[in-house]
Amino acid sequence: MKRIILSAVTFAVMGSAASAATYVLDFDADPTNAAEVASLDSSATQTISSPRDFTDSGVTWRVESSGGAGVGLFDTTCSYGFGTNGCAGDADLEVFNQMNAEGVAGNVLIQQEAGNPGRPDDDANTSFLTLTLLTDITLEWTGASALDDGFYLFNFGAQLLGTVDNGNGSAFDNTTGSVDFASTALLTQNDTITVFFQRSATDTRGASGAVDNFRFNVVPAVPVPASLPLLVGGFGLMAFMHRRRKA
Repeated sequence: MKRIILSAVTFAVMGSAASAATYVLDFDADPTNAAEVASLDSSATQTISSPRDFTDSGVTWRVESSGGAGVGLFDTTCSYGFGTNGCAGDADLEVFNQMNAEGVAGNVLIQQEAGNPGRPDDDANTSFLTLTLLTDITLEWTGASALDDGFYLFNFGAQLLGTVDNGNGSAFDNTTGSVDFASTALLTQNDTITVFFQRSATDTRGASGAVDNFRFNVVPAVPVPASLPLLVGGFGLMAFMHRRRKA
C-alpha cells in the first residue's frame, strides 16, 4: 500500500490540472442508475453486512465496521416512515435545517446497532469504520462531515488528517460538523481510510453517530507521451553504435 501525505501548498504547486475535478462520496445514488440505487439502499429492508460494497458516482468502496450488526445507511429524510419520535424512533440522526450548511443530507454512513434488524439505527458503541477504495483511480482526500454528538477522527494510515467535534451528550443530538483538512492524502486503488468515533476529545469510548460528505479532488492519470518509446529506443541505438565504434 502506497501512502503519500501532501500539504495543501505542495499539492497546489503540482499544477491546477491535478485538482480540476472534484468528487464527493455522499452515499446518495443517482436515481437513474439502477446499480447505484441497489448498492446504496437505505431502506428498512437494506442488507446489513460487513464488509459492504458501495458504488457512488461510479467509484466503488468497501466499507467495514468495528462491530455491531455491520455497515448500514441511514436516510436522514426518514423516507421509511416517521414514528412518534421521528425517523422511526432514531430522531438524533435528523439533520433538520443544518443539512445545507454542512453538506450532510440524504443517506449517511453508520454502524448498525446489533439486535435491531427492523430499521436503520446507529450503534451507540461504534469504534471505527474503514473505507477501502476499490476503483483504479487516484483521489486527494480533502475533507469530511459528521452527524450527531461525538468526536470524529479522520485518518489515513497513521496520519490524523482532521477532526469534527459535535459536542457530547443529548443536547448535541442532530448536530452536524465539517472539516477541511490542512494536510491531505492521496488514495490509490486498495488504499484504506479510517474514521474513529469517540464520545469526546478525551473520552475515547465508542460512540453513536454517522459520517457523510467525504470530499476529494480527482487526480488525473499522467499519460505517457506517444514519442517516449521512440526516444528510449533512440538512446538505446546510440549507445549500441557507440559501443561498436569503440570496439
